[in-house]
Amino acid sequence: AVTTPYQAAERAGIGPGDVAVVIGVGGIGIYGVQVAAARGATVIAVDIDAAKLARVRQYGAAAVVNAAGLDARGIKDAVRAAAKELKLPPHAWKVLEMSGTIAGQAAAYELLTFAGTVGMIGFTMEKLPVRLGNLMAFDATLFGNWGCLPALYGPALALVLAGKVQTRPFSRRFPLGEINDVIAMARRHELTERAILTPWGGRPAPPARGAPRARSRPCSPVRRLSSRRQGWTGNTKAERASLSFHILKRVSTRAAAIPGRINDAIAKARRRGAGDELAAGRLLLDEHEGGALAGEPVAHRGVGRAHEVS
Repeated sequence: AVTTPYQAAERAGIGPGDVAVVIGVGGIGIYGVQVAAARGATVIAVDIDAAKLARVRQYGAAAVVNAAGLDARGIKDAVRAAAKELKLPPHAWKVLEMSGTIAGQAAAYELLTFAGTVGMIGFTMEKLPVRLGNLMAFDATLFGNWGCLPALYGPALALVLAGKVQTRPFSRRFPLGEINDVIAMARRHELTERAILTPWGGRPAPPARGAPRARSRPCSPVRRLSSRRQGWTGNTKAERASLSFHILKRVSTRAAAIPGRINDAIAKARRRGAGDELAAGRLLLDEHEGGALAGEPVAHRGVGRAHEVS
């Protein structure tokens, strides 16, 4: 969410003394405003949500334009008025469209000025008819931006670490088990922060490496992984047993990375299962959930890695 607008600002050449217009101050645009301001630009934020506009004033926007009820020309007039009030130049604006709406894209193109730049970062399947001759007439630049090059991660992160880009006020953690509720909230446009799904719930992330850690029993890798494999609910023991055997059978070739108790459990399950995958999986699952394999965080991480590379 931070790196995408950072690359957009980099491609637009936003720097000190520039006028940056950010259309849409949602999950991406709020960082677009902060990044542009951190790079020295004077930022005008455009949105149809008055609450978001009021909030973004605290995070780098020098002026805001409420676009509710305005067409593209009306938005252009309102932005011009805001720029004039701030005594900003009327040309060479850097416009970043981050709403992902046809109305936002129309407004962005309408805001094209002499020597100006327009970046399309938001996405929509709708088609927008435009007069491309404006690019020539204004000697302007139009570009699209997708994601961010890894080479730019460092500078983007540096802004966050320096406190010039704030992320905590605009994110909220949810337990992974509430994913369906979160998706439903997103569809109803009820999320006011960027949703982050974590396996440890709504609590903050675990401590950094080297920091003291509270001891707790790791969650079952079978439960955790089964929910990520299409077609597996993980609710029935038969499903989890079969999946357990399937995963551990594949990681058994990496014995050096698996502690002895896991290796013993695999061998015992195979012997007693007599080639029956489901029977072997049940035995292994019983030993794991019965506590025989509890307290083996390294083993859990080994299983997780095997699933990630499959």
